[in-house]
Amino acid sequence: MADSNITISSEALVTIGGSTITSFTQGITESNVASVIYENYVASEIGRVRWNWAKTQFSLNKRSDAPLESWDYGYDIPSDLLMLHRVTHGDSDIVFERFKDLIYTDTDNDSDDVVAHYTYRVDENDWPADFKGAIIIGLASRFAFSLARDAEYAMSLNQEAKLLMAEARRNDAQSQTAKRMDVTRLSKSRLLGAGRA
Repeated sequence: MADSNITISSEALVTIGGSTITSFTQGITESNVASVIYENYVASEIGRVRWNWAKTQFSLNKRSDAPLESWDYGYDIPSDLLMLHRVTHGDSDIVFERFKDLIYTDTDNDSDDVVAHYTYRVDENDWPADFKGAIIIGLASRFAFSLARDAEYAMSLNQEAKLLMAEARRNDAQSQTAKRMDVTRLSKSRLLGAGRA
């Protein structure tokens, strides 16, 4: 069965002894609470970390109207953007500033694309298993406060969710080549400080 906001909410609800739901508009207490909590919690957890599995790039669309002042060009931000990391032009970082749903810069996209590098709202089917497990327990913690009114159980679930999320972060960090330190630059700096260079 495919993962969705409903299946994940249902797993979290069952964890605290609640009923499964078939939609957020079902009209029962569980669906009402899940509809309010789910998306904000998920978007916050995806956007909190620079997950490798949630990074993407998008060639930005230039607006026809120029910014009023300070910048030459405005670009629409991608609709699925959660956290903007950098903006590039011809593989080089450029200076930019974000205003509401726009990215302002002095760089034109005539010669090369202006590209946003960002974290996006990943569909539930594409979540790694460890992240999904952490989300389910984290949601269960919130549902325990709202539905079961059991603060002690909610705090216990919250601690478990934090541990699971930390494990998911460690696993995600191993999904790319380790960054090497430039030891020659450090060695030169140390030698200069010692008066040997």
